[in-house]
Amino acid sequence: MKNRAYPALQTRLTNLHLQNLTLDLLLALQGLRASRLLSSRGGGKNLFSDLAKLNSLVNADDFDFDRIRPLLNAVLANKPDSKIWDKVYNAITESTPPPRPIASSLQQTPWLRNTSSFANSSEHRKYVDDVLKEELGPMYVGLRGFDQTYFGAVADLETASEAFFKQCLGGGDPFFDDG
Repeated sequence: MKNRAYPALQTRLTNLHLQNLTLDLLLALQGLRASRLLSSRGGGKNLFSDLAKLNSLVNADDFDFDRIRPLLNAVLANKPDSKIWDKVYNAITESTPPPRPIASSLQQTPWLRNTSSFANSSEHRKYVDDVLKEELGPMYVGLRGFDQTYFGAVADLETASEAFFKQCLGGGDPFFDDG
């Protein structure tokens, strides 16, 4: 049964009310043992730690209710637990923060680095992750339906990906080798 009163109720609530309701909901979810048993999508120990991070975001002055709205709607509509946990995971999935700018020690000389500037040396490998993050920009993790959204229209994707992979393995200087 769909109750159409909830969206109207949400439009009448102030952002502060929505923030408080959301914090109450997130704290209630953290109080459930399942939050400590379910896996993390944000690199933490479990979903409990992801909910703690989300609590901090919700408590901030620039709280964006649109991120939480589907979760609150699912709870208010008394959806099954599995659907609610799916909405929890969707709410905690967020972009990784952009890398911090690195101050150059040579203030007068512009300095640019990218992955092509690295020699193939184990000495420099520890810096590659930071440089890749700078080059790629924000990255997203745990996006549901990513494969279907971006590759769903590719006819016979499995065959096409195998053919592409074989091309990467071939030639005098293969793009990929060793596993």
